[in-house]
Amino acid sequence: MADDKAETEQKQQPKKQGLHGWKAAAAVFGCGTLAAFGVFGAVVGLGGVVISSFSSGVSSSQEAPVLHQEPSPVSELDPGELDLCGRHVMAVYMGSDTSYSSGNYEDPALEGEFEDRIVRDSCEWEVRLQQNLLNPVDFTYSYESVISTSDVAGAGEVASVLYEETVEGFPRDGTELLESGESDVGDRSYFFYGRNSGGGYTYSLVGQTHTSVYVIEYITGDEGRVVTSESLANEARRVMDHTERAFTALVPE
Repeated sequence: MADDKAETEQKQQPKKQGLHGWKAAAAVFGCGTLAAFGVFGAVVGLGGVVISSFSSGVSSSQEAPVLHQEPSPVSELDPGELDLCGRHVMAVYMGSDTSYSSGNYEDPALEGEFEDRIVRDSCEWEVRLQQNLLNPVDFTYSYESVISTSDVAGAGEVASVLYEETVEGFPRDGTELLESGESDVGDRSYFFYGRNSGGGYTYSLVGQTHTSVYVIEYITGDEGRVVTSESLANEARRVMDHTERAFTALVPE
């Protein structure tokens, strides 16, 4: 009986489970392969970071910054070349017209005078503003560019005096001044804004760029609504976008 009971208990004890033969080999091979791939992946990942960092450094060092340079001024201005009204100012509202003549253009070099040379012009049109396309307004653009002078003070000083004298001439008679002050266009500028005798608004901007002095002016009619100084200042900036580079490029230093 005792032998039968021992034999029965021996049969009931579970056998230890394990991997033998090809299964054990496969398991060992699989674990080793996964471990190898893990190490390989880490090495590749680290190498990628290093290569990426190196490439970024090379790329950033090779990329040259984009510089928006102003055009360099010419050494000499040909007679009649600084004709801004038809070539630049008209382009803002109606497209360029190189055949346009205001009838006011003056350039002493056209008569052979180069020593004391101030180029002048004044042009005016009825234009429609960006924020008010229905009602036209009177627009005037005038400028004086000191190209050369026999004055010992030099062209820059002559232009500065001209700017100050022009500012002193505003506001014009019949204008009820509402706002005035320095503006942000050109090398320096000053604006005047007010009600005109016709019941509308007048905006006048006097500016200086290098040795050029200019006046941009808008006169609106009685439209029954307010035309703000800000909207008219934005119109003046549009004009300056077309003329500023011309002054910089064409007027010799």
